Amino acid sequence: EAGITAFMNTQVQLDTEFGFMYFGYVRDSVTGEYVDPTCALAGLSSKTARHRTRAGVWTNFAGEKFPLIGFDAVHVKLNPTLAGVLNEMGVNVLRAEEVGVCANGCRTMTKTKKRDYKYISTVLNTQDCAYMVENSLKWVKFKNLSDGLYSGMTSSVVSVLEGRNKEGGFNTEDG
Repeated sequence: EAGITAFMNTQVQLDTEFGFMYFGYVRDSVTGEYVDPTCALAGLSSKTARHRTRAGVWTNFAGEKFPLIGFDAVHVKLNPTLAGVLNEMGVNVLRAEEVGVCANGCRTMTKTKKRDYKYISTVLNTQDCAYMVENSLKWVKFKNLSDGLYSGMTSSVVSVLEGRNKEGGFNTEDG
């Protein structure tokens, strides 16, 4: 435990809400080789975000509902205490379950700045809402901010946020 903490504090100097780290190499169920899970996790993140009716950008792709397809083992099993230490440092632990290999969390690499963005889904949800608001306001030409223009802008933003709320985007435990 002390060795991992020392390594993380001296060697991993990332403090960003735009990155994430996972512990554990995963075994390819076809070749039997242990490989880095980065591409599989990026694909799972994208697939989860794309399927708004089933999940959405506000859903963390962790737990048994989101197994990594094509992988059947992790190179080492950590005890819950060590997994918890890593998780608190922003390292998400992979674990093998009956349904396959699953992530034990979706934390970002933020340590000090922007602590509100410690979960991947929060970052994606915020960015997605900002994108939708920006697109809904493309009709706005900023010259004079009249009452009518302000009212129309407010209506557009409220519409985007109400839509996200109806989809369930603001009803998550961590985002």
